[in-house]
Amino acid sequence: MSLFSWLKSFFVRERSDLFHPKKRLIYTYWNGEKRVHSDPMVLYKRMSQKGGELSVDIKLSLSASKDADKGAELMLEKIRWIFEVKSYKEGGLTDGESVSLLEHFLGFCDGLKKNSRNSLTSPTETSFGSKSSTEETPPTQNGLDSGSTEKEPSTEDPPPSSTESPLP
Repeated sequence: MSLFSWLKSFFVRERSDLFHPKKRLIYTYWNGEKRVHSDPMVLYKRMSQKGGELSVDIKLSLSASKDADKGAELMLEKIRWIFEVKSYKEGGLTDGESVSLLEHFLGFCDGLKKNSRNSLTSPTETSFGSKSSTEETPPTQNGLDSGSTEKEPSTEDPPPSSTESPLP
C-alpha cells in the first residue's frame, strides 16, 4: 500500500454497501481524432445488431467473387457504424485500421470471457445442462494434431446400419 493510499484511508471511508468494481472494464480505442472510452456491452450489442449481415459481408469480401469489393465496402460501413468512427477521408480511420479495430475488440471480448468468473454455475455443468469445455474430448486422437488435411480413419462417420436411415 502506498503512503498516499494509507493516508487517504484515514480520511475517506468507502461505504461497504455500494458496488465498487476493482477494475473497470472499459474498452478504449482511437477513432482517428481522439481516444474513445466505451462500454463494451454497448459495442457488443451494436455488433450483435449487425452480426449476421457483417458475417456475410466479411465472407463476401474474402471471396474471389466479382462482388468482393462491394462486400468489403458493406463490411467497413458496418464496422464504422458499430464503433461510430469516420472513414479516413472524413478524418477517421483507414480501412485497415477499421478492420483491425473490430479484430482487437473481438480479442478484448474473448479475454473478458476467459477471465470472468461465473459463480452461478458449477465448473462441470452450465446453466443449460451441457458439459463444460474442460470435459470435452480432444478433436484429434491423443489431443495431437497430425497436420494432415486428409480425413483420418478415426474421424470418419461409420456407415449407417440397415435399421438407420441416412440423414437428408
